[in-house]
Amino acid sequence: MKMVVKKVESSKASFDKKLPPPEPSIFAKIRSVVNGFFHRTNSKQTSTLTQSQGLQQKTIKHISSQDRFASKTHAIFKPSLIQKIHSFIQFVFKSLAKMIGRVDASHQLTHADFKGLINPTGATSSCYIDMGILYGSYVMSNCMDWWPTVCIDQAKVDTFLNAMFAQMKTDGINKVELSFAQLCDIQNLLSGSSGSSSDTITQIFNPLYPVGATGENFLTYFNNMATQSGISVDLSFGGADSMLSDMTLSKVPPATQTQQLATFLQTYNFASVDFDIESPVIMQGNTPATVVSFFTQLHTLLQKAGKQSILTVEGGIAQGPGSGSPLSPLFTNFSTMFDGVNLMLYSTNQYYLDANNATWGIDQWLTYIKEPSLMHIGFYDTIDYTNPASSAGEQYAIPKGLTNGQAAAFIYLTMLSQTKYTVSEFGNPFFWTDNPTTISTNAFFTDFHNYIDANQPKFQKQ
Repeated sequence: MKMVVKKVESSKASFDKKLPPPEPSIFAKIRSVVNGFFHRTNSKQTSTLTQSQGLQQKTIKHISSQDRFASKTHAIFKPSLIQKIHSFIQFVFKSLAKMIGRVDASHQLTHADFKGLINPTGATSSCYIDMGILYGSYVMSNCMDWWPTVCIDQAKVDTFLNAMFAQMKTDGINKVELSFAQLCDIQNLLSGSSGSSSDTITQIFNPLYPVGATGENFLTYFNNMATQSGISVDLSFGGADSMLSDMTLSKVPPATQTQQLATFLQTYNFASVDFDIESPVIMQGNTPATVVSFFTQLHTLLQKAGKQSILTVEGGIAQGPGSGSPLSPLFTNFSTMFDGVNLMLYSTNQYYLDANNATWGIDQWLTYIKEPSLMHIGFYDTIDYTNPASSAGEQYAIPKGLTNGQAAAFIYLTMLSQTKYTVSEFGNPFFWTDNPTTISTNAFFTDFHNYIDANQPKFQKQ
C-alpha cells in the first residue's frame, strides 16, 4: 500500500481563498462615519440629557461594546429607532469581524494547526500553533472590541491564553511554535509587510488591532505572555499548502537572509525556528546548493545564539532521505543544518507506526538520522488509535478500555520497544489537532502523557 503521509488541512482552509484581505482603511472610514454621526447627534442633544442619563453614560466602560452602544443611544433616540440603528451597526461590525477572521484563517496562515511534543523524560516539550486558527478565527471572533475603540479585549484574551498555557504546563509542554510565514517572507518579517498570498502575515503585526491599552500588536503580546508563563516561543515556516513561490528564497545571499531571520527572532523574543517542508517545491524554486547553504549558515548562526533549527517532513522514506528524493540533500549532512526532525507518520485516517518497514519504518529512518534523540514521531488526535484497522502496517493488540490518547501511547511504546534503543533515547513525540483553541479541554494529550509516565518502565528493554 502506498503511503500518503500529509498534514491534515484545517476545516478553516475551506474558506474562499480568492477573497481579498480586508482593507483597514475602509474599516476605519466606516468607523469614522459612525463615530462622527453620534458625536454630532450627541452634541445637538446635550441640553436634553438628564443627570441620570449622564450617570448612565459613565458606566459605559463596565459593559460590553454592544451594550455600550445601546446605552449611549438610549439617551437620544426613541426605542424603535434605536433598535433599527443598533441592529444595523451590530450587523456591520459582526460582518466585518467575521470577514477579518475568515480571511486570516484562509489567507494568513496555512500551516497545519497544532502539534505538541509531550515529554516523558523531562526535556523540552513543544507544540505548534497555527495563528490563522488561534488569532484569525478565535481572537478576532471572540476577543475584539469594535466600539468605541477598535482593539483586542485584554481581559478576554488573557483569560483564553492563561487557560491554554496552564494546560500546556500540565501536559508537560513548555515551548510553542507559531506558524505564520513562508521562506519568501524573511525580508518582510521585520517590517511586517505583506508577502506570500498563502500567509498574509500583516494582521498579527497590525497596529490597528492593539491588545487593550498596552499598544502591543498581538504577536508581541502573545510572546511576552507566553514567556511570563514560563513557555518559550519558536517560529515555524512552511506547511502543507506552501507553493513554489512561498518556498523560493529571495535573490539576496543566504548569509544576508540568515542574519535577517536571526534579527527577527531576537526582536520578537523567539527561541528557535522550525521548517515544515512537505513537498519538493523548495528544491524547485531554489538550487539544492542554495538551500543547503541557507540551512547550514543559519544553523551555525543560531548555534552561536543558543537557538535551534528543526526540520518537519512527511514520514515516508521516499519523501525524505531516500535515494532520488528531491529532499535528500537535507539529510546528507543533517547535523550541520538541523537539530532534529519531526516525522509525520499519519494521514487523515491512518497511522504508519512500525519499527521495521521498508517504506516508513523507524529502523529505516535510523540509517539516515543516526541519533534517535533527534527523531520526533507524530500523532494526529482524530485517528482512532483504539482500532487496529487504523494501522497501515502492524496490527497492534490494543488493550481493552484504553482511551484514544492512551491507545496511541501504547502503540508508541510498543513500537519503540521493538527497536534496539530504549524509549527514553528517542526524541519527544508530537501531536497534531485541528483546533489549538481547544487544547485546555482536549483529553488526548493528557491521556497520552499520563500513560507514558505510568507505563514506560514496562516497555524498557532488560
